[in-house]
Amino acid sequence: MDLFTIDGFHPLPASRRSAYEFYKPVSLEDGFPARRTNSGTIAHPIYGAYMLRDYLWMYKKNKSQEALLAAERIGRAAIERMENFKGGRVFWYEENELAPTRGKHYSGLTQARYLMPLYELGVATGNDDFKVVAQAVFESLRLPVNSGGVMRQFGGGFVIEEFPHELPVFILNGWTTALIQIDAYARASGFAEASEFLEGSISALEQLLPFYDIPRLANSRYQLAGFVDQRIVASKRIEIRIKSGAVLGGDKQYWFAQKGEMKSPNWESYISGTDESRSVEIRTVISRATWPSEWKMELEISTPVATKIYHELGYADYCPLSANMARTRINKWKRVRTLHLSHGVNNVSIPISWNDIPLLGYPTNFKKKVGGINRNVYHWMHVTNLESLSKRYPNLLPWAEKWRGYTERWSSMDVYRKAGVSFTQHCALNNNGHNIVPVTDSPKEPFWRRILKRHSFTR
Repeated sequence: MDLFTIDGFHPLPASRRSAYEFYKPVSLEDGFPARRTNSGTIAHPIYGAYMLRDYLWMYKKNKSQEALLAAERIGRAAIERMENFKGGRVFWYEENELAPTRGKHYSGLTQARYLMPLYELGVATGNDDFKVVAQAVFESLRLPVNSGGVMRQFGGGFVIEEFPHELPVFILNGWTTALIQIDAYARASGFAEASEFLEGSISALEQLLPFYDIPRLANSRYQLAGFVDQRIVASKRIEIRIKSGAVLGGDKQYWFAQKGEMKSPNWESYISGTDESRSVEIRTVISRATWPSEWKMELEISTPVATKIYHELGYADYCPLSANMARTRINKWKRVRTLHLSHGVNNVSIPISWNDIPLLGYPTNFKKKVGGINRNVYHWMHVTNLESLSKRYPNLLPWAEKWRGYTERWSSMDVYRKAGVSFTQHCALNNNGHNIVPVTDSPKEPFWRRILKRHSFTR
């Protein structure tokens, strides 16, 4: 077996070199992998899951006791860093440079990444303590978001959030990657509750997949939530003032963040400029997960005289090299409605039509560079994850086939061709933080390559 080395760690499979060159892990005193940041060296929760999986693959491949010992060392170091939380066992992300704007939380993706490695470590060592922790990690995936967890109910099923948020975000690659891990864990452990949870989550996935589809761009959405830039403009040369505001979606209300208290401009609704002007700009965060129920914005507006106001939405074309519809790229403000205000304070309710926000839940992008070439990581992950899950859940296969077909159209579409991006999948990208290959697969023969061979796709 070809190996390569990183200072402080047991040698790793050479097939994983590009992934670890991307991560640049450093070893902490107990052997756990960390990332160097501007504020110091920080243990990276998901790095441990990756190394644990790779060492276990090496052990299964040639019964290397050294690899098993390396896996056990990282497994124990990971467990020591986890904490019991409401019946589960979680690896917290603190509010640091790894997650600077989300506060202390745990990730559904990271938790799921530990399921099979910890279970398999228990099998390989004969130590059932690892299996017990694996089950506790699974329990963390069933804890609702409103209790500090990562699970949301939808349509009688369950969605696993990559990270928790006030409103439904539903990051597709994180969710489907977690499902692949749960599927492997449920089959290996025989734990019936894991199988039942998986079935419920697959049911929710089947219902939600149409919301991710963007035929016009031959693309899929990275997530279902996003921000919408709006503004309120007075028809007269007067200053109006927005005293307070909120957005309502489904049956929940989300108040605007106060100035000075905002942690993440992309994940909170707020007045983006001055709150007193002839034109007041507002950024709202909403989610497609409430469809068909539309969102609305409720404002308390004061005006010195009776006047008309215009509600306008900011638009920008999709950019393959941008991760969102940044305000700096807005090239058009569309007037969508006119309202009449009386002198004094007015409470105004403004609906936000789905037809007016086509790029809410921004399409996957080609921003990530590998080998100096911009590539679309996440649409390819959506395809390969759905192909993997479709082996047991065939209802997912039509979506995988449709979205793979989209990639064959990219080279003929101006929006992608003029951006100078690559249209092909890059094998290293499958491992950049979200490896789609189940633990039981060999790194030398990843799932996507077997699919290509089976269907005679060319790269």
